[in-house]
Amino acid sequence: GPYGWEWPLIAEVVELQIGSATVTIEIEDENAKYPIGWAMLEDEKVKREAKAGFEAFCEWMDINEVEIDFLLSQLDELSEIKPFKIEFKPIVKKTVVKSRRRRSRGRRSSRRTRPPPRRTKTTTVAPASVHRTDFAHLFHSTAIDTDILARPTVISDDRQESALKYVGMWASSKVNINTAPRHVLEAAFTFGGDEVEIADEIISRRRIKPFKDIEQLRKELFRYSDSIEKSEQYITTESNFFTIRVTAVSGSAKTSVVVAVVKERTSRQDEGDEPETIKIAVISS
Repeated sequence: GPYGWEWPLIAEVVELQIGSATVTIEIEDENAKYPIGWAMLEDEKVKREAKAGFEAFCEWMDINEVEIDFLLSQLDELSEIKPFKIEFKPIVKKTVVKSRRRRSRGRRSSRRTRPPPRRTKTTTVAPASVHRTDFAHLFHSTAIDTDILARPTVISDDRQESALKYVGMWASSKVNINTAPRHVLEAAFTFGGDEVEIADEIISRRRIKPFKDIEQLRKELFRYSDSIEKSEQYITTESNFFTIRVTAVSGSAKTSVVVAVVKERTSRQDEGDEPETIKIAVISS
């Protein structure tokens, strides 16, 4: 995070030599970035706050009002194709299945036979990650003018800044309060209010020790508990969404690939297995 490896990396960059090629591996924390899908939320209760958060983030990155309106219009068009949600559910298919009737032995009854009972069978057609894959493709398509987001805002010998560096373009939906920079934190807490004050408190306290969970955040910042509660579904204290970039360079030739992955923890104590398992879902590449 901000006080560990260079943001938004979660570990030291790995460099390998394979034949004549130099291969580097970088893993970035997508939960430390502003999820661009927030500006596409379909819930009427939070649309105004979502728009305000996006505008606040863009203003931080020196994007002017005309460009902000243009980006919002593009995101509105994407939301008509597929609305964005904080929690994605698996795609299921329900089919009606006829149950087989057992044949009765002995003489036939004179009563009129009833049709066999029917039951509904639910089948998972695709996991929840398929939705994120769809949005990852949409966000990286020509439907969004990323040139506006990629325009440099700070250029120096040791620092290059642009809005795109801080935007989650892989369909992430939550912000890690332990790793997100100030302007991303403020955009996250726009959903509840008091965003500037809460961001100040979080940055001050996490320097000493990261927040264990949202309940700890609520207790330590009890005077902002209402704002935190309204923003709770948009924040987290542990990142689970990452991008892995592998780049190979040999002479003047260079190639790279980026893969987005989600780490999910699931409790399976009821099934008698290990107390906790970790699933990795590949979103897109």
